[in-house]
Amino acid sequence: MTEFLYRFISPPGKGTPDEALLCNVITANTIGLSNPRRFNDPIDCRMTFAKGSTSLSGIRDCLDSTLVRYGPPEHKALAEEALKKFSLFPEAAIEKFRNIVNAGQNDTRLDDYRFLCLFQQTDNSMPDDLLLWSHYADGHRGICLQFDKAILHEHYVCKPINYTTNLPSFEEYAAADGESFAELVLFRKAKRWEYENEWRILLPTHKTDKDMIVLPRGAISAIIIGCEIDPCFQTQIVQWSRKSALALYKTFKDDFIYGLQIKPFEDSG
Repeated sequence: MTEFLYRFISPPGKGTPDEALLCNVITANTIGLSNPRRFNDPIDCRMTFAKGSTSLSGIRDCLDSTLVRYGPPEHKALAEEALKKFSLFPEAAIEKFRNIVNAGQNDTRLDDYRFLCLFQQTDNSMPDDLLLWSHYADGHRGICLQFDKAILHEHYVCKPINYTTNLPSFEEYAAADGESFAELVLFRKAKRWEYENEWRILLPTHKTDKDMIVLPRGAISAIIIGCEIDPCFQTQIVQWSRKSALALYKTFKDDFIYGLQIKPFEDSG
């Protein structure tokens, strides 16, 4: 069975650069990526560890392994400074190190990556979630792009977010290799975000062109139109989708429950 991922898009202003960008997404498979510095969650993609989860030996272990290889260069200097102060103020030094690391202000590694953030329904059905359409498609006035998950997996690092309540321990970072370190930092979020069921494509910045990439043929397979879309915007979407031969669907308010139905789009024009 083919599995799909989705991305909601708000309607752009007529004649704006955003409109041109959306046209390129649909007709030329060229899509913009997200800068983690602009994520709306201040913990997301920051190396953050729990209070009381490290010690003198823990910081030493991390200096000898993970922190040097995968963490921001600034953290090594901070850890070395903390180690110098252990003999006089061990608890204060550890806490200062934790606070500075968790603040994430100097995390230069954030500039090394870009993301394409997507969504998957838990049962692999089409996106009929009222909240997601409301939050990410301008109150159902936008659209949702459908992506072929297998094609994305074939070409990119594409992983689901791990939702959890507790911050990682410092020792988890010390024991991590490159892949597990990335999962602790880049693919882990607070459980409150779990309703998004997010997947991410991760790309190093040097492999993007001004934070844009051209997706492989077939990666975008369909467009779903929101039930509150402006008729002029809908007409534009239909025209663009015909150029790229994408399947077209539309959401409708359900007749029996507080929900949505998604049906193949029928163009009466």
